[in-house]
Amino acid sequence: MSLTSVDNKLYHIPKNTRVYAIGDIHGHYDALARMHIAIDKHLNKSPIEKAIIVYLGDYIDRGPESAKVLARMCEMPEEEEGIERVFIKGNHELAFLGFMKDPKSYGKNWMKYGGVQTIESYGVTVPNKEVLLPAEIEKIAQELSAAVPEHHKEFCINTRLKFLCGDYLFVHAGIRPKVDLSEQTPQDLVFIRHEFLEYDKPHDKFVVHGHTITEDPDIRNNRIGLDTGYWKHGVLTAGVFEGSTIDFLQVKRDA
Repeated sequence: MSLTSVDNKLYHIPKNTRVYAIGDIHGHYDALARMHIAIDKHLNKSPIEKAIIVYLGDYIDRGPESAKVLARMCEMPEEEEGIERVFIKGNHELAFLGFMKDPKSYGKNWMKYGGVQTIESYGVTVPNKEVLLPAEIEKIAQELSAAVPEHHKEFCINTRLKFLCGDYLFVHAGIRPKVDLSEQTPQDLVFIRHEFLEYDKPHDKFVVHGHTITEDPDIRNNRIGLDTGYWKHGVLTAGVFEGSTIDFLQVKRDA
């Protein structure tokens, strides 16, 4: 399918380039591995001069293998054999880093929304998951920080807030409507929801994002959401952007 602007101009990816944008992984290593296989098969069937794989953030939490997912991310070079990889920062990576530095501020919310699974994936025990005292949260944060390899932390720190390619902008959550791209705040790029999702006028670029779960790719006239909630619905989606067309690759839990 093709995506068109309000004045019927087609949105384009640069010539001889294809972008694969993968939605939120959330600690499911098997889904990530199977998506990589699907992309490899697609590239073998339809070679392209330059392929870019964009990971839209939220690599961790909710699923059981966050440590393994981050280890895999750290292993992959940013560029090799005609494939470029772009790693976008998600709100769960920010919370992960924040918890290790300031557990009192981040502890309860992060652990409630999938942080416990990440902590346990690094071999740290979380007792009394329903009710934790401040001292227990502090101790868990210290143990987690000691257990997480420094290169995992550096990976999360160094992920990008946004990536531009042709007429497309790739971010985790979205953008603040009617604000220039150069003036977007990290908070909005990583966390925004309603103001962005409910805005139906054109932006400077067509926005590709994750963060907000929908059962199918959420295709609108100014954006497309690719978080089909593998941890919830069992479907991981990648948008395939080439020229003025878009297609989808999907990995399903029950396949």
